[in-house]
Formats: sequence, C-alpha cells, structure tokens
Amino acid sequence: MLTQGWTHLCKCLVIATISAVMLADASADSRVRLKDEHADFRVIHRPTTTPVLELAVFDADRSVTHSASNVVLWAGPSTRFDLPSGTPFGEEGDPIWILPQNQFSDTLYLGLSTENLPGALFRSVITLRLLRVEGPGKFFAWQAASFGKFLMKFDSRTTTTAPNRIEMSPGNHQHYNWGFTAPGAYAVTLQAETVITGSPQIVRTRPTTFVFHITPMPEASNYREWTFHYFTPMEVGGPDAIDADPDGDGQNNLREFAAGTSPCDAQSVLPPVFAGNVGGEPARWTWTQRTDVQGIEVSPEWAEDITGPWQP
Repeated sequence: MLTQGWTHLCKCLVIATISAVMLADASADSRVRLKDEHADFRVIHRPTTTPVLELAVFDADRSVTHSASNVVLWAGPSTRFDLPSGTPFGEEGDPIWILPQNQFSDTLYLGLSTENLPGALFRSVITLRLLRVEGPGKFFAWQAASFGKFLMKFDSRTTTTAPNRIEMSPGNHQHYNWGFTAPGAYAVTLQAETVITGSPQIVRTRPTTFVFHITPMPEASNYREWTFHYFTPMEVGGPDAIDADPDGDGQNNLREFAAGTSPCDAQSVLPPVFAGNVGGEPARWTWTQRTDVQGIEVSPEWAEDITGPWQP
C-alpha cells in the first residue's frame, strides 16, 4: 500500500531522512529465470580454485551452468496444490507449492547432479546439506515412496537436526519434490561436501544461496525479504546494500523499498515533489511511501539555510 506524506514550507528547506533497522547482502538483477526447464543443483569440481568444489545450477535443456548469483528458480501458478490429509507438511486443505520430482511441460524440473565428479578422486558419498532458509513459509524436499510414504530430505522447521541432507555417489542424478508453504521469495542456502580418496581431508563448497520465486509474488513486508525479489545474497556491501543505487536513478535501495519502486529499473522512481508558493498558499513538499512495511521511518527535517542547523 502506498500513501503520500506532505509538509508545508515557509522560507525554509526540507529534506527527509529515511532510516531502517535492517541490513542485507546480495548481487544485481540481471538474473536468469528458470521456469519450465530441466535443471539441477550440480556439484562441480574446480581443481584450480579454492575451494575445489562449487555448487551451481545446470540448465540441462541448454547445457548451460549458472552461478547461484545469476539464477532465479521459479514456481508458477500450476505448482499450487491443497494438501490432502495425512501429510507431514501441514493440515488438510492448506496450500503448498511443489516443484515435482516428475517432469511436466509447464513446470521447472529440478534435480541434483553429481554426474561430472570424478569417482576416482572422491569417495563414494557426496553430501548436500540444508544450512538455512529465509522466506515467508516453510521449505521441504522429499521423494515419494510406496504406499503413500514420504522420504523426507529437507525440512526447514528442523534445520539443526536430521534429515536435512541428501547423500549421493559421484556420477549420479536424482530428482526430488521441492515444496513451499507460502508464495513469495525464498533464499535457500546449501552446502555440499565429500572426502578426497586416500585422504581424511573433507572438501566443501562455500555455503551457497539460491533464490526461489513462488508465485503469485506478494509485496515484501521487510527489507531483507524485499532484497530476494531483486538480488541473490552474496556479501555485505553488494548491490543490495541499503545505501546502494544499482540502477543509478538517484534513489538508494532503502528509498526504493519505502516507495515500492524497483531498484533495478531507473524508470521506476517516485521522487519527492516540491510545489512552490502559489496564490498565497504555503509551499508544499510531498513524497510517496508504503504503509505496509516493517522497520521504515520517514522524518522530514527543515532549515532556513542549506548549512543548517536542520531540525525535525
């Protein structure tokens, strides 16, 4: 929801200071959207880099590998279902969005691949761990078993306990159901690890965050969640930082969040508007801001001279 705020001007200058209590981290939005492709989380061996393992997304339809910072995994309207009774994901009738383990033409077909890992170099088990999930709902990964059973692999309700890991041998390829209990943007952080053959050394990928967009995408109510709509978390000080301006429109990310505009589109901007003194009426300075967000406070300040002092 947007609303306009305004203040009278009388022989003075006015600015607005926007402050927030949240800070985030990320990378800018020229990301590839995978919506109905066959794609896999792929563990890749990079012998000349540190660490020697990388976790990425492989688009099997186009034979293209995308880094986590350059891809969004998308679930469309056809992935929404109502839960039947007797599932571990919620109550009967609750909604759930599922990227399924079976392939359909209009749905992202997402799996896990260790196909290119040299089996002679690594021991038999590659472990993929769920480290963290941020988003508006719960996240699950599972495989369907016989007699209506569920082979649970990931459950964001219990990220510090089992299962929350998938084990595969090198040269393998498997598919899973990926479930979400609410629409919106999710940041799912994974890490793969294994052991080098003939050595006790454990090698791991960096903790790697992948962004899912589960439609219909609602407006984010806090800054951290809002960044997942436009950025992939990577490091503090990236294009998602509060004072960053990735689209160069003169409005930093915090102002874009408060106004409900896009930080990746310079044409998407609602700047403050100054109306001069007309017909004896006081001059007016107006701005537009969302009223449905957390952690944002807009404070107009005035001064008789640009050098101050500025007062609320």
